[in-house]
Amino acid sequence: MPTNGWAIPLITNHRYRINWGEGLDFTKMQIWMSERWEPTDYPVNFVMNFTDVREAVNFTTAYGAGIQYENGTLLTTPSADLKPGMNVVYNDTETREVHFVLNGNMVN
Repeated sequence: MPTNGWAIPLITNHRYRINWGEGLDFTKMQIWMSERWEPTDYPVNFVMNFTDVREAVNFTTAYGAGIQYENGTLLTTPSADLKPGMNVVYNDTETREVHFVLNGNMVN
């Protein structure tokens, strides 16, 4: 767990929009999930904006390592089989959003 992070409660089966202050884009973000998650818990969905289309947006199961999920896995995977970090990146000019899921289906 990081010592310079935030702990926030999230309600499962809800969608949250994360916005970066004053239009700033991000270069990295790490999320640690509570060990209390169960595979039967509902997922938490996130939507984030981003502005720099030149950057790659990658989701991995371990920061910089582990499994990297392809873009679109959030749309093509049945909801019961979703894993934390499955995502879809909308990089078109009108949208520029990243959607991803967190749930209790931990990856080996």
